[in-house]
Amino acid sequence: MDYETLFEGNLWGMFAPTISVPEDLVDHFSVAENLLDFQNTVKDIAMIFDKEKREIKLCSFGTISLKKAVVLSEMYFRDVRLRNQLRARAEEAERMLQHGGQRNDRDSPYVDEFEVAADLMGLAIGTHGSNIQRARNVEDVDDIQVFEGGGDGQPCIIKV
Repeated sequence: MDYETLFEGNLWGMFAPTISVPEDLVDHFSVAENLLDFQNTVKDIAMIFDKEKREIKLCSFGTISLKKAVVLSEMYFRDVRLRNQLRARAEEAERMLQHGGQRNDRDSPYVDEFEVAADLMGLAIGTHGSNIQRARNVEDVDDIQVFEGGGDGQPCIIKV
């Protein structure tokens, strides 16, 4: 159903309540299904995304739905950002697995392998793998592989 043609006129006029959309989410809300997902989260409300003004126009017969949309918008925006980050990490991990699976020791002129005590692995990897990600960005580092120990405090092996 095309809400825009249904509600043309004063309902979408200058005084329609709006929610500002952050710059990083403009492309996300440009897709109709994504706006519909937010609309279904709020319920009993019609929404139209104005890409030029970077805002979502709201229309509802009750003020409760309008207030609910405004309150939920920040949580929804945060959730969308988190989903996008997780999707990017999953794609990066998949790319690294494919890249690492095609490599053998003869491709790289130098491989460094070292052991890290199991209780220090959190420090080696960093928060959410930040240290590993930074190390992968170092010039001439092709890949980093982490092999977990067998448990019971056995050391882990990191191969660079």
